[in-house]
Amino acid sequence: MDCAWQTGENSSAGFGYNIGIMVESFDLYQAENGRPAPAFQLPSNRNGLVDLSFYRSRSNIVLFFASSSNLGNSVRVVNNFSAREDDYWFQNAQVLIVWPTSKEGLPDESISPYPILADETGRIRRKYLDMLPVNQKDACIIFVLDRFGSPYAGLIGDDLRGNEIQDEVLGWLDYIGLQCPE
Repeated sequence: MDCAWQTGENSSAGFGYNIGIMVESFDLYQAENGRPAPAFQLPSNRNGLVDLSFYRSRSNIVLFFASSSNLGNSVRVVNNFSAREDDYWFQNAQVLIVWPTSKEGLPDESISPYPILADETGRIRRKYLDMLPVNQKDACIIFVLDRFGSPYAGLIGDDLRGNEIQDEVLGWLDYIGLQCPE
């Protein structure tokens, strides 16, 4: 299916690209009224737990929820995040990758410079999916949170691996920086 990028009706940032794949982008800050995104603690492929609250006031967060039905595509998305590591560092953003598996099923550290977290039951994914006005249960999902944990953007689609997607996420991080320059 060839269709244009779609933005949510409350979108104020004005980002969006005609990239020829089915992806929807939503401005969540107004919809969520600045409420923090759901908190979590998940096991990591780097030994130990990752707690979202650790990053509060320290860095913006990009969460990528992998699709359990297309892990090959999800690995390509992770590779694209990895290729843009310097861009995310410049934006003071921590990328967290959430994988639909147990801790034992997580890929090893060599796949990504970012922590990969185990969400075996999908409980955290469902909490975040509830913030979106669509419900594509097994699509890939990206959320962009400011350093206070407020969700600014959500992207959902079957294929989030293109450079245009990375540009979209980085555009949202730029936008967050303009809102909170200190």
